[in-house]
Amino acid sequence: MERASWWNGHLGGTGILVERASWWNGHLGGTGILVERASWWNGHLARFNSQADFPN
Repeated sequence: MERASWWNGHLGGTGILVERASWWNGHLGGTGILVERASWWNGHLARFNSQADFPN
């Protein structure tokens, strides 16, 4: 549920959407920004995984 809300927040036209579009293009382009955004992405995934694991 939280992950869906987070995703919808990004798609909902918030200012961060533009930044993340640039982030995605950075990944596709293989630029140096990949490392920074990978850390950001992994940080989000780690939080999601932790929350998903606790109820189990």
